[in-house]
Amino acid sequence: MSFESERNYSLQELKEMNRPPAEPTPPPPPPVHPTEEDWLALTDAAEKITAWEPEAWKEVLPALDLASRRVLAVREAMDGLPTREQQTELLRELQQIKEMLKPDGRKNARLSSPRTSAADLWEFTKKLVLVILIILVILVALSGLLWGFFTVWKTFKTLRP
Repeated sequence: MSFESERNYSLQELKEMNRPPAEPTPPPPPPVHPTEEDWLALTDAAEKITAWEPEAWKEVLPALDLASRRVLAVREAMDGLPTREQQTELLRELQQIKEMLKPDGRKNARLSSPRTSAADLWEFTKKLVLVILIILVILVALSGLLWGFFTVWKTFKTLRP
């Protein structure tokens, strides 16, 4: 009893067996033809234009003007829209904002915020105290200047009869 798997195949037979099946080529799309009425209108318009009849140009020019105005209106409307690159950048920023607003997994979690350590709080407190001291020194200096100014003013007023 001989099985087909025990049979020795020639190289040509193996190539035939392993050749991928031929893909059927899709049929070409049916040709698109204008209707008879459209064809007659197109040929009439072409004959009028090629004949340089002024009456034909009077009919064609307003249509061309209207079409160009529509194209310009669409182009102006498109100028205000973001480009594809701007849209992707906006989407990227939106994703980052969503990530920042996700809860961080704790029970009763609020919006996640950056963690602050005690060292950061200490540095902030030192800077805040320094700013407050500078403001106090400036206020004392200004009050001293004003006191001196009013003292001199009062002295001049008393000296003047």
